[in-house]
Amino acid sequence: MEVIKCKRAYHPDLHSLPYSCQNILIRQYNFPAEFNAVEEMYCEYQDRIPEQWEKGRKWYNKKTGNKYGINIDSMTEKNFVKWAEVIAQRWLKMIGRKITGLRVVRYTNVSSGYPCLRLDIYSHNPKYKKVPLYSNNYIAPNIEIEKDNIDDRIIIFGE
Repeated sequence: MEVIKCKRAYHPDLHSLPYSCQNILIRQYNFPAEFNAVEEMYCEYQDRIPEQWEKGRKWYNKKTGNKYGINIDSMTEKNFVKWAEVIAQRWLKMIGRKITGLRVVRYTNVSSGYPCLRLDIYSHNPKYKKVPLYSNNYIAPNIEIEKDNIDDRIIIFGE
């Protein structure tokens, strides 16, 4: 099964059309482009279960000493996974497996119009063959790239 493709990180719409943005990748780590039906995929929406996201924020603030929020881009891979484990602890307990990969996606709540985050989590079933995993936020099979925006990478990477 194929995952929903996201627009690449730092997509131009993020700043020019902030209330109509959908599925813009913020960060991914070991996330597949497709997965087998025997594997687990889970989404945790910031605006639907805010108490779990608040637990994640408190964990991050305690861990880093940052009192004001979270910076997903600057988290180490280990902290990125741990932060996701705090948010999705009930689901992880239910399936009895660890996180294999994750991504954070920015979307707009269609009811309220407010920008929100979605945490997508993938857990590989070790009884089956692993699928390819991706950590690149700009170019990967699970990222939708528009042909007319490819040159923006020069600005993003500061080349």
